[in-house]
Amino acid sequence: MQCPIIAVYSRKSRFTGQGESIENQIELCRKYCLGHYEGLRAEDLLLYEDEGFSGGNTRRPQFLAMMEDARRRRFDVIVCYRLDRVSRNIGDFARLIEELGSLSIAFVSIKEQFDTSSPLGRAMMYIASVFSQLERETIAERIRDNMLELSRTGRWLGGVTPTGFASQMVAYQGEDGKTRRLCRLTPVPEEIDLVRRVYRGFLACGSITLLEERLRGEGILSRRGRPLRRDALRQMLVNPVYAAADENTYRYFETRGAQCSGQKEDYDGARGLMVYNKTRQEKGRRVQIRPCEEWIVAPGEHPAVLPGEMWLRVQRLLSAPPRGRPTSRENAPPLLSGILFCAGCGSPLRAKKTGRRDQAGRDVFYYLCREKERSGGCTVKNAPGQALDEAVWHRVVQIAEDPAALISYLLAARAKARAQLDRASHPGPPGRGVSGAPLAPPGGVCNLSTAHKAGGVLPLRGESPCPSGATGRERESKTPDAAPPALVSHFPLLSLSGWGARLSPLERREAMQTLFSRAQWDGERLTLFPAGMLPSRGDSK
Repeated sequence: MQCPIIAVYSRKSRFTGQGESIENQIELCRKYCLGHYEGLRAEDLLLYEDEGFSGGNTRRPQFLAMMEDARRRRFDVIVCYRLDRVSRNIGDFARLIEELGSLSIAFVSIKEQFDTSSPLGRAMMYIASVFSQLERETIAERIRDNMLELSRTGRWLGGVTPTGFASQMVAYQGEDGKTRRLCRLTPVPEEIDLVRRVYRGFLACGSITLLEERLRGEGILSRRGRPLRRDALRQMLVNPVYAAADENTYRYFETRGAQCSGQKEDYDGARGLMVYNKTRQEKGRRVQIRPCEEWIVAPGEHPAVLPGEMWLRVQRLLSAPPRGRPTSRENAPPLLSGILFCAGCGSPLRAKKTGRRDQAGRDVFYYLCREKERSGGCTVKNAPGQALDEAVWHRVVQIAEDPAALISYLLAARAKARAQLDRASHPGPPGRGVSGAPLAPPGGVCNLSTAHKAGGVLPLRGESPCPSGATGRERESKTPDAAPPALVSHFPLLSLSGWGARLSPLERREAMQTLFSRAQWDGERLTLFPAGMLPSRGDSK
């Protein structure tokens, strides 16, 4: 009988030379193999060793290499010291046994002595793996509870230190007289200066984007020698580790339901804050911010960097509506966001950046149907972001710079909105209005596909809102009566040349939404609906 080829797998979570070390596991597996397989030589064993890796998942280099060799049929048996050396996750373990069974590779655990060739042996192995996972989760819960209690002491519990600090281990005398150790944050002077500079700069300009541009122009770099990006600046500005643990910050977190440790008198302003349990971090998933009620706030072991009131001013500015903060014109919010919908499925379109910038330094983006993004169930083409926004704004300026035309437009929109309400309250035969005449296209709807060719803004294909053969007189006859001169005199500002160029991006959006409440994109044409008017059933699914 030919002697089988055996793979020996060993794992340990930490690099130590004690207990069930890698060497001890391999030696025990070697003795087992030599005693149970006649003719086997020690040098014929294939060894796979992972040290410093958790059993919570199978993303371990040597384990992955062993499974790749298994698929190539390089061995016949896998031997390990205990089941939990392979995996402490019941799902991973079940998939492993199933795959090994399909490859006709036996699995042996010398500690539990399970035989995977029999149904009872496989059942007992699954039961053992369940208890292994229970043990792992119990240990994790115990560690988590211990960390939560330690966080109330204000010590540094590990991880990447925030800019401005380094971790220092110090010894102290415990209540039982034993010498114990803890870690605390110690200031790094040059980095602390950078932090103060960032906070002062943000309070001066009120915008993270402008702050980023200013720091880049001054050649200010991060601790790793890289330019400070917006995400890094925001993380620095919201991190309470720099704020003084004083009465102001205590009241701020207490009113938000956070768990403030210690007595109110401990928040004397001399030390900085430590806030723990802010995020939920799971492997393979995006970091999530926990509710403020789950945060643990405590005076830290490090000195305060900023007065509490200064840190709170920054938080108020960050949480303020965009209207209160300057906006970079190069990174203006999309003009149509919130009112642009898909003519194919009725879903809203959202602006999605491409990661590129145009010659003016603006982010290049396009409008994408959410249904198309979510399920692929919509086939409407993406809309060019900048081109569409410029075309709409050009139309707004055309209307608004002629006061008489503006008021006529608003009166027409009101009349057509009333007609819609009349049709809704007095429904006639399908496809016909109140008088029985065929329903016209939505009144006041502006088709940008042709309207802006003359202005050279957006050369989209489509038809004019009026028949192509209509003359100027015929078009004028289709518009409502001109507005009375008395009404025109109420809008003197709109007649000033170049008024549109002086508006901020947010003011542009407000001006546009004063005229148009909804826009629809069908992949080729954009249709605008006057304020207070919704599309007919035939215009959207």
